Amino acid sequence: KLLACGTATGGVCLFGREGVEVRLPNPEQHPITWVAFCTNEGVLAVVTERPVLQLWDLKTLELRSSLPLGLPASAVYHDPGTPFLFMGNGDGAVHIVNIERGDLALYSISLSDYSSRTLADDECPPDVVGVAPNPTDNRQLLIATDAGEVVLWDLRSRTVKTRFKTSGAGLICMSWRGCGKMFACGFESGEIGIWQVKKETQHAQLFASHAQGPRVAVTQLKWLHYKTGKTTADALFASGGTLAEVEPPGIVVFSGDKWDSRKLYATSGLIREFA
Repeated sequence: KLLACGTATGGVCLFGREGVEVRLPNPEQHPITWVAFCTNEGVLAVVTERPVLQLWDLKTLELRSSLPLGLPASAVYHDPGTPFLFMGNGDGAVHIVNIERGDLALYSISLSDYSSRTLADDECPPDVVGVAPNPTDNRQLLIATDAGEVVLWDLRSRTVKTRFKTSGAGLICMSWRGCGKMFACGFESGEIGIWQVKKETQHAQLFASHAQGPRVAVTQLKWLHYKTGKTTADALFASGGTLAEVEPPGIVVFSGDKWDSRKLYATSGLIREFA
C-alpha cells in the first residue's frame, strides 16, 4: 500500500493511495542509494551516499536513528521476520544492524574470515555485491563479492560451510531461489550462473539468447514464485544479459523446468534495480 522513493538530492517520498504523498523531513542532502521497507518492523531503512544508514518510524514519520557507516554500503538486505539488516561494504566486510535497537550488532564478518584469496599490497579489497540469508534457514548466510568469490557462511559456527566455484571476477548480483536449495549470480559478461547449495560447482549456465556476441552486463536478478491455476512455478527475472547493440535492453524472464523458456521485455534503458 506504500511506495518509497529516494532522490539524488537526499529526499525520501512516500506514496499511498491516489493523492496521498508525504515527504520525510530528511536532514541529509546527499543522494539516496538504497531504500527498503523492513517487513513487520514498521521501519523504512534508507542508505545515503555520505554514507549513513537511517531508520525511519513509519507511524510517526520521525527519524528513529541515524548510523554513520565507515564505508559506502555496496549490498543491503533485510531478513523478513527478523530485526536484522545485513550490510556489505567496499572492504569485503559484512555488518549486521539491529533495527529494534537502531545500532550495529557486535557480530561482524571480515574479509579475512571467509576469503581464500590473499590480496597483494597494491590490491584493493573486493566489494560485497550480495549478502542474504537462506530463505529457509537464516543460520546460513550467502556472501558474494565482485571478485567472483561466493561462500555460504554459517552464522552459528562462524565458519565457511561451502565455497562455490565461479568463473571469476565481474560478479555483479545474486539472488536466492525461494526453496533455499539454489541461487543465481549475474556477471559483467552477461552470463547467469546457477548453483545448488549442496554442490560447489555450477549447476547451470543461462544466456538471454543463444546468439553469439558481446553481451550487456546482468545488473539485477530476482526469483519469483507464482501460481497459475492449480500449478505453481518459479521464474528468474534478469536485468541485462542481452546482446549489445543487437537486442534492446530490458528484463529477461527465464522459466520452465530447465529455464529454457526465455522472454524479453524491452525497456528504454538498462534497469539497475527492480522489485
